Amino acid sequence: MFSLNKFLQLLTVIVLFIPAPSFGETGSIQGKVVYKTDKSRPWRYGRYYIKNSRTGLLAEAVVGLKDRKLATTNEKPQRFTIDQVDHMFTPETVALQVGDSVRFTNSDAALHSVKTNDPANAFSTTISKGQEHVHSFLWGGNFKPAVMECAYHGSMRAWVYVFNHPYFSLSKENGEFTMNNIPPGTYELLMHHPAGRLVWKKKITVTAGETINLTIEVSPENLIE
Repeated sequence: MFSLNKFLQLLTVIVLFIPAPSFGETGSIQGKVVYKTDKSRPWRYGRYYIKNSRTGLLAEAVVGLKDRKLATTNEKPQRFTIDQVDHMFTPETVALQVGDSVRFTNSDAALHSVKTNDPANAFSTTISKGQEHVHSFLWGGNFKPAVMECAYHGSMRAWVYVFNHPYFSLSKENGEFTMNNIPPGTYELLMHHPAGRLVWKKKITVTAGETINLTIEVSPENLIE
């Protein structure tokens, strides 16, 4: 008679011989975001997000994949910080995954608030100097960010992009972005720059074991009117 103990022993042997997924089974995308100027159509936000006008390397651009099949559980939630300093949200743009949280702080002497009317993440709170408020984002709009505002200072804005997968990146000051461990397949790759109102998209095919090197070039033609 086949006992339960023998069954469990056999199951253990089978599990031990199942190969673990290797990095070669996924692909990567890396590159940079560049803004091409047009003297006849000046972009007033360039001085805030482009450190070197000659290179045009663009900071705080959200780059990510769009595909329903990519949705996955966030196993290691992270916490980000957005400060309010000199009457500005710093940083202005954050990209995170469902389940992550943001710690909102106030370094100004002035009284600030943080509020968003995003249907899935709506909240409103007042923050005095030295205080903080932590909010967990439990639903993702992907490329539809939750817009943060201050009730007392109408010019203050921040954008929180909440993805239901980990295949996104926020460009650094040098314009660089990286996405790793992407399942092979054909996807739509998007770039949004919410403060500068820039959008870009392209179909892209990710191959196992390969890295796509890409330069995303945007110009006034990519502006949302």
